[in-house]
Amino acid sequence: MAQIFSKENPNGLNELIIDMTPRHEPYDRQRGFGREVLRNVYYRIEVKNYTYTFANYGGKYEREAQQGRENTCKYFDEIVAILQAAGWTLATEKWRNEHSGSCPQLIKGNQKLYCHPQSISGCVKADEVDDIARLFTKAKTFSHYHTDDYRDVIVTTDTADEMKLYHQTYDATANHVLEELTTTKRRNLYKNENDVWLRLFERLSIDTKRAGKIYNFDHVEQAYANDIIQKAKADGWLVEAKGRNNSHLIRWINKAEQRKMEFTTQK
Repeated sequence: MAQIFSKENPNGLNELIIDMTPRHEPYDRQRGFGREVLRNVYYRIEVKNYTYTFANYGGKYEREAQQGRENTCKYFDEIVAILQAAGWTLATEKWRNEHSGSCPQLIKGNQKLYCHPQSISGCVKADEVDDIARLFTKAKTFSHYHTDDYRDVIVTTDTADEMKLYHQTYDATANHVLEELTTTKRRNLYKNENDVWLRLFERLSIDTKRAGKIYNFDHVEQAYANDIIQKAKADGWLVEAKGRNNSHLIRWINKAEQRKMEFTTQK
């Protein structure tokens, strides 16, 4: 996942920095607050001549490309057989249609793997990461050369459970992140609220998997970030203004405004 940072230049404008470097986080079972915690992994593999199948060489390497297509079909059959023998189940048969553009997806409990000819990726139990890699050692249609073990993936039961996870994880610190994103040097300098919201949910996003589902499109992190912003407004921590084209602007209260708010609260 990309890491997004906001850096304020001397002229008061923000510079957006997107760091695409993969993060390798240590396993932390406690991160799930009692929920199952899996690992996001990529088993880097190579299917001979696969790379020739998607590049246009003007027919120069058509023989290699054809071999790559044949090898890919054999790889699909073999990886499915290997994982099924280890107790995994096919999630869909769509990959068997050569024109579908799909790859085999297999599941085992809440674990899932997507078997692309260059990487077998998904979320698996932390204590099975190496066991799965050992399944590939005797493969005939592909070679496994590296395992990227990136980060924790927390299994949630539904939208409400995932929102609860966000509250458990960030309620004590989310305002500090929001303050960092909205603090300005002048009273008349504001941040675009939509930009702040985008950066906030990127910073707070948690990798999750919905139990019993292949995909989850609820975007709970976006709803949670919006709740944090609206609560900060209601509690008096944010000052609002209107910008061009009726855009919404916000900034964190300055020190003088904060002292005034604290004095008013104490009275």
